[in-house]
Amino acid sequence: MTRERTASGSPAWTARLARNFRWLHALQAGVWLVFLAFPVLLILDSPAPWGIRALALASLAVFCAVYLLAFGLIESWTRRSGWLVAAWLAGLVVPALGLIPALGIYVFVVNGYVVALLAFGLPRRWGFALGGLCCVLSAVTVALVDPGALWPLSSTLVLVPVIVFIIGALSFREEAEYELQQRLAVATEREHVARDVHDLLGHSLTVINLKAELALKRLDADPAATRSELEQISQLSRVALAEVRSTVTRLRAPDFGGEIAAARAALTTAGLEAVLPPAAEAPRLAGGNAALFSWVLREAVTNVVRHSGATRCEVRLSAEKLQVDDDGVGPGGDFGNGLNGLAERVREAGGRLVVGPLPPAGAAVGHEDPPLLADAASDPDDAALSPGDTTAHGGAVAARPDDAASPARRPGTRVLVTMTASTTPLEAAR
Repeated sequence: MTRERTASGSPAWTARLARNFRWLHALQAGVWLVFLAFPVLLILDSPAPWGIRALALASLAVFCAVYLLAFGLIESWTRRSGWLVAAWLAGLVVPALGLIPALGIYVFVVNGYVVALLAFGLPRRWGFALGGLCCVLSAVTVALVDPGALWPLSSTLVLVPVIVFIIGALSFREEAEYELQQRLAVATEREHVARDVHDLLGHSLTVINLKAELALKRLDADPAATRSELEQISQLSRVALAEVRSTVTRLRAPDFGGEIAAARAALTTAGLEAVLPPAAEAPRLAGGNAALFSWVLREAVTNVVRHSGATRCEVRLSAEKLQVDDDGVGPGGDFGNGLNGLAERVREAGGRLVVGPLPPAGAAVGHEDPPLLADAASDPDDAALSPGDTTAHGGAVAARPDDAASPARRPGTRVLVTMTASTTPLEAAR
């Protein structure tokens, strides 16, 4: 029967040992070995024969090696089987027995190292309890065998274990805080993924539903057009599935040029006049804010198609600003998850989000006064903040149109997002 070996020819267990060994942990534990200089001096000054003293020095060397190895590998064996903990303790206690012929009762100078292994190698409750019990039993043994040695050994029986327990408590507290931070990070990431999935599916499923309804209406009258719509539905569903997968795995940010093209297709399918910048130029013009603008555009177009009842939608774009106008019915009071998630994105990126009615008969989601890349009607700043508007820094706040307005007027909605000059591309992409 051949033993398992690695590609380099060394035994597999040595490879696992090297992989799991943490030099930093061994170094942190090894600092305390300097206090073993005291038993070394005692051994050298012992009246015992040289053979006994040599055995004691060898036992102390083995004790140190096992101690360093145990702490270097502590991440791979702690909080697992109790038998593993017992095995490491035996690895310390057995060499310590070799010190007794030379040191006698002063063998308890190594007590603090055993207590340290118990405190850090076991769960906190058990480690501290057994470590304390070890100290008590050691002190009682010394008191019964040689009461005069209690004072010389007081540091190893009391002071060192107290220091070990304090360091252990601080270490466990730091570990608990780290685990809490990790859980909070996971919760935050889940919220981001949930928001991303909503933003992705909300847009894609709206377009798929729209095309399905259109195909159903044309089923008898125009089979060829129905087939085309069904093919587009199939393609859209595949794209949506790929986007959800990439979002869940956080593989990529949305492509702004693709969002421009998708927005144009969605608006055209819904029967709206779509006025948008060229898809090929959009990423360059948006610069570092392209990822954030993709989410803004996606949510804006989704709301236009779903809720506005508009006939025309227009997009304006610059490096810091994006604006989407439609001539719809105006804003409602509750934005739901879509615009609330959008508000969170804008706030995290260091931008400003304003929601309100659009005075010149339309709705807008966007950024103030960007230069036009397509024909536009009026200066967006003049219409951006009407007397009924409400501004929210990093949050979506509804501003309802004046109830006294003419019934024929369609006030529209303006969701105004302005990026600050200090916003970095990385912040905007979050």
